[in-house]
Amino acid sequence: MNISSDNKLRPPPRTPVRRNGVATKARIIEAAIAMIAEDGQALAMRPLAQRAGCSPAAIYQFFADLDDLGQAIVEQVTAEAAAELEPRLSAELAGRDPVAFFAALIEGVVALQAARPETLCMVRSQPDGPRAALAEALRATIRRMVGEAFTQGRPDCPAERREEVLGIAQYALIGSMAGVPSRGAAERSRYLADSAQLVGGFVTTALTSAETA
Repeated sequence: MNISSDNKLRPPPRTPVRRNGVATKARIIEAAIAMIAEDGQALAMRPLAQRAGCSPAAIYQFFADLDDLGQAIVEQVTAEAAAELEPRLSAELAGRDPVAFFAALIEGVVALQAARPETLCMVRSQPDGPRAALAEALRATIRRMVGEAFTQGRPDCPAERREEVLGIAQYALIGSMAGVPSRGAAERSRYLADSAQLVGGFVTTALTSAETA
């Protein structure tokens, strides 16, 4: 997604060491994240520079192109999302009650999306670009965290079967999250509970049958 054919002529992006450079780089990343959070808002250097309160040349001091900036966005947002979800993903709960585990996960994802609109991209189809890269990274992060919880919580289940079951569960979870009723809708709580029951029930049955086979 290089935005210029003369990138080879540009000096390599630098790592800021002075306080104002660190602040500028952080402001650019936050402005880009805010643009990703807005549906229909393309991430392009000139609008980004205007939003970040700097020149396009200033952005190139820190990022080679949009791909480079996109990677910084992925790293920051996925790290923050993982930190917010991690307390909910108990290995003990995964082993004891997968329905309750997925209920906690769904509640966590809903809370995350309300607080950080840029994470909504993970449950929507995205064209190639920064949103698509972030969506894939968020899905991969959640799958990794869920896999780790079930690896610890259900150690007797064959790894290959566990991976297959959790992969199917994630697709079902993402599909259900795409249809969550709006906040305040009377059926919202019931919908989320039914989604947890569907996904967690499937995982319980599939992993239990694998463990006893």
